[in-house]
Amino acid sequence: DPNHWNSHRDYGWLLFRMGRYAEALSEMKRAHHLDSVASFSNSNLAGAYELVGDFDQAIEIWQKMLELYPDRQGTHDSLAVAYAWKGLFDEALDQLKQVKSARRQTRAYLSRAGYVHALQGNTAGALKYVERLESSQELSALRKNRGIAQIYVGLGDYEEAFRRLENSSYGRVPHININAAHWLAPLRDDPRYHEMLRRVGLEP
Repeated sequence: DPNHWNSHRDYGWLLFRMGRYAEALSEMKRAHHLDSVASFSNSNLAGAYELVGDFDQAIEIWQKMLELYPDRQGTHDSLAVAYAWKGLFDEALDQLKQVKSARRQTRAYLSRAGYVHALQGNTAGALKYVERLESSQELSALRKNRGIAQIYVGLGDYEEAFRRLENSSYGRVPHININAAHWLAPLRDDPRYHEMLRRVGLEP
């Protein structure tokens, strides 16, 4: 069925995981064209634009999602990261303030919020989120280290980021989504990154 949107979406993510970004974006656009209303379809396209560095398009979609799905968890902190990648830190911090209290204890929120502060150059603020992740009673060590690694990438401390990655779901439990996380882009020229790709058969 050439109009099966979910197949185009899944194929798009497979291509992203293989590092074939232009082809992947084309598939994601096709999937979104076939179902432009579903929350999942929109969030996937926003993530796809982020992976190719088109943050304006990503921001436009996240903003649209706030209008269409105001109760969807994760949209505010996703938009905050997209703003931070554009250097729009006032807007990013405003989005973080709008995240509901129930979400503020999750790994996704803590790592994204710390990452935004790190990109802003607020080292002390970023490290507070590292402390919150470390002290969480809800998260496994693997999930904590993945979130902490993201914050250290934002801080530019790649040595600590790799140390955390090796003890995270991207390291000890080799993670197939490694190429599909834009925050890892600064590490992609490092041999250690290619070793992680090799573990899951994604190294060309």
